[in-house]
Amino acid sequence: MKKIFTLILLALFACSTVSYAQKDDSNKEAKKNAKEYKVFDEAKYAFKLNGTTLLGLVNPAMEFKVHDYLTIQLDLFGSFYNKTFWTKKHYPLMMGAGWAEFRYYPVEAFHGFYIGAHLGGSYYKLNYNVIPLIKKHNYIDDRAYQVGYNLMLGYTIGYAFTFKSNPHWGFEISLGGGGHFDKYYHVNNPDKVPAKEDRVWMKYKGFIPIYKGGILVVYRW
Repeated sequence: MKKIFTLILLALFACSTVSYAQKDDSNKEAKKNAKEYKVFDEAKYAFKLNGTTLLGLVNPAMEFKVHDYLTIQLDLFGSFYNKTFWTKKHYPLMMGAGWAEFRYYPVEAFHGFYIGAHLGGSYYKLNYNVIPLIKKHNYIDDRAYQVGYNLMLGYTIGYAFTFKSNPHWGFEISLGGGGHFDKYYHVNNPDKVPAKEDRVWMKYKGFIPIYKGGILVVYRW
């Protein structure tokens, strides 16, 4: 009986020692993470610039923390290709656009996976064939284009990375798409742009799986 009691005491001592060691390691890890992300945890704002800027598609954004897991982001987009974009044909892409987006981060605001919902709009002059994910148009003159505006309602998914060496900085991968409603008119011959009273306005609505996104450099504070 005495031997059994001694073995039980030894077992309890061993368990308590292991438990204490694990707890100590957990505390050390928590302190380490807290130290690494101290600046990151206190961040309330994030400024971003999309890598598409290198192609002349300027896309800055500003994100605001409103809760431990929630943020609001404002995006702007500008493209200034008046004659040709990306192809050898005369496909213009002139556009100004903006979005307001509500985001949810399951782990923590500004960090990790997120999903968002946005509302946006744009004004444009473009040839629809420059957009890769919609049905192609057959034009008599490849210089033809559309002028109009649209409203967008959709989703965004992405992942925000943070550099542990300097948590102010990071980068983000983002993709967004959804429904859109367009009102526009055709310019079939750029040499004879229709007068204001002769423009025939068209309406179109549809779904595009991806119409915004990219890889963004991020600075948080």
